[in-house]
Amino acid sequence: MWQCEVKDVLAQQDLDLTLEDKLEDMEEAKWNKLNRMACSMIRLCLAKPQKYFLYRFQYKEGTKMITHLDSFNKLIADLLNLDKDVKDEDKTLILLNSLLEAYEHLATTLIYGKDTINFEDVSNALMNHEVRHKAKQV
Repeated sequence: MWQCEVKDVLAQQDLDLTLEDKLEDMEEAKWNKLNRMACSMIRLCLAKPQKYFLYRFQYKEGTKMITHLDSFNKLIADLLNLDKDVKDEDKTLILLNSLLEAYEHLATTLIYGKDTINFEDVSNALMNHEVRHKAKQV
């Protein structure tokens, strides 16, 4: 059932083309962009338990964002030491998926309408969000 729902969402966004082989006359850049958008839509269709199954790194409530980012960067460094390259966009999406539900609106705002997302921009936005949130509590 979930597969049918995802296909419907992709069709509504004119991304169902990505379920087939690339058309011969389509530019590589356009094909790559369509695939990134389709992957993003599929990830957005995942329920929280499915996301956590795929991305086990999770933000622990009460942890400072800087601590969370440090832990995340250590994991990425470990992967790099194992010769596993993690693309910036993938790293960013894994980070966003590691956050609590309280960050869901911010995460959606950060990726909505973007062709690409940047890890540095997202991590800076997360830090700024925490600073603003703490300032409101004082």
